[in-house]
Amino acid sequence: MEWKDNQLEHILYDIWLTKIKGLGPIKQRSLLKKYRTAQDVFYAKEAELSAIRELTGEDIKQILGSRELDAAKEILEKCMHNEIKVVTLEDSQYPYLAREIPDMPILLYCKGILRENICGNTIVGSRRCSKEGKEKTAALSKKLVQEGKTIISGMAKGIDSYAHTACIRNGGYTIAVFGNGLD
Repeated sequence: MEWKDNQLEHILYDIWLTKIKGLGPIKQRSLLKKYRTAQDVFYAKEAELSAIRELTGEDIKQILGSRELDAAKEILEKCMHNEIKVVTLEDSQYPYLAREIPDMPILLYCKGILRENICGNTIVGSRRCSKEGKEKTAALSKKLVQEGKTIISGMAKGIDSYAHTACIRNGGYTIAVFGNGLD
């Protein structure tokens, strides 16, 4: 995985921002709107942070109390070792439409090839699905692949995995979205 040093530093601070207890994507985006970069947030003064109406006293306490980068460095090193790309909001690979959703994460972790500006069809369903559910999922996935569509799912057992498998078997492009880390 090839990153330039300035990219690594930028990503390191972004990772730090995402790991602050109590700060979800909406507050993270508010901070980035005000400060431009997570590094600027890292060095922000308490009085400046207090002027941001979206932040509570506890948020400010968490930001000020978490000014160390060891955990973020560990995550970044793990990503580099496992060839996991960290996709930032400014990255052209961050899904264009997802950028506009206020509570989308400011970082995405990606393994494999993430195509730019993907519009796809999401197929999700029961982990314990019926034979009919499996067959309908496979047929729908095949039809969508034939139409040139990307299949997006969660890679869970059941409907999700049948959607991914049918997509791959039919030569399609699929994206698995995890609600947790790739590790």
